[in-house]
Order: sequence, then C-alpha cells, then structure tokens
Amino acid sequence: MNEHMRTIEVGGLKFDVDMRTAKKVETYKVGDKVKVLWKSYSGYNASPGVIVGIDAFNKLPTIVIAYVESAFGNDGAVKFAYLNAKAEDVEICPMAEDDVVPNRETILTFFNRAIQAKQLEIDQINTRKEYFLRQYGTAFGVGAAEVKAALDPVVIA
Repeated sequence: MNEHMRTIEVGGLKFDVDMRTAKKVETYKVGDKVKVLWKSYSGYNASPGVIVGIDAFNKLPTIVIAYVESAFGNDGAVKFAYLNAKAEDVEICPMAEDDVVPNRETILTFFNRAIQAKQLEIDQINTRKEYFLRQYGTAFGVGAAEVKAALDPVVIA
C-alpha cells in the first residue's frame, strides 16, 4: 500500500481510502453555532449564525440558518439563509471558540431599538392624522363626535 492509501474501519467493514481524493464530512445539528458566508450587492460577507432547522425534503434537503446580518452595526437584523444543493450564494463553517458573537442582550437591544423607531413613526402618523381631522374634518362633513372616535388610538394586534 502506498503513502496515500489508508485503511479505515466503518461499522465493522474495512475500506482502503485514497487520502488524496477523500472528502471530509462535517456534521451539523440544530443549535450549532456557525459562520455564514452570504452574497450581498458589494461582495461576500460573513456573519455569526445558528442552525435553526433541517428540512428533510426528499428532493432538496435544506439547512435553515438564522444569522445576524450586521451583528455590531445599527440594525442587527435577523435574517434566514437556506443551504441546499442548489444554493449558490451561501456557505457555512463551524464557529470557532474565540469568535466574537452577539449575545442575547445585544440582539434584544437591536429589537428594542427597531420597535422604538417604528413606534416613533406611528406616533408621527397619528399626530398628522389628528391635525388633519381637527383642521379639515369639518370641510369633509365630519362632526366633533366622529373626529373624537377617529382620534382613538389604532390597536394593531
């Protein structure tokens, strides 16, 4: 046997393997931390992520990865990548022990910041609505009771 051949045993069976053509098989499970390499308009970016699902489709098994697009930027948007045999613009590799990843508090801060920004936008729209109804409501035949009813906050469930 030459220097490139190695005998391995799998399940009680012995195989001679040419190490020049052998492929390393990586094992992943739901919950594993990974780095996600994804394509953007300007090139490729790497982000921390976690495997959140493995969809065992018969024709195209797919790994679902949640990742933080801009982990330490302003938005911290949580996105999803779908890795399968036809995926061309996404790759994963195991997360190293010393990689810096956002923690739970950092992600929650991003969500809270996004909620505050949207709430401010809602408040501004409500203010414009109130102004319109108070100033121009009578021009459209809207009475005081209808204006008051229209000014009640809209609850979005």
